[in-house]
Amino acid sequence: MTGSTLAKNISLSQATVTDIVKRLELKQLLTKTRDNIDKRKFHLAPTEQGHKIILMSVPLLQESFEKKLLKLKDWEQTQLLASLQKIAEMMNAEHLDAAPMLASGAMTASPEAVKEAIDPS
Repeated sequence: MTGSTLAKNISLSQATVTDIVKRLELKQLLTKTRDNIDKRKFHLAPTEQGHKIILMSVPLLQESFEKKLLKLKDWEQTQLLASLQKIAEMMNAEHLDAAPMLASGAMTASPEAVKEAIDPS
């Protein structure tokens, strides 16, 4: 996968992904190889150590939150939503687009799916 594809998939800017990639390279958790056809592109792949970390990673914070939220009664969920809407209104933030920072739906992925997303070859 290229850095730009990764940036799109995780809704981060190219500059942010480039910085993260540099840090992961320094820690020897991924490799970066230049594309044979388009020399401007780099392909990213986890190293053996990086792959082990992926397979052992814990569920995302959002997954845990989602499970706990769904266990709440409907009136509790409604009360939380109303409170968050009021806070956003108080901060003049009700028209901000939070989509680049949030994802909806299940965030679970099997180790195989993670491996496929990172190293589709």
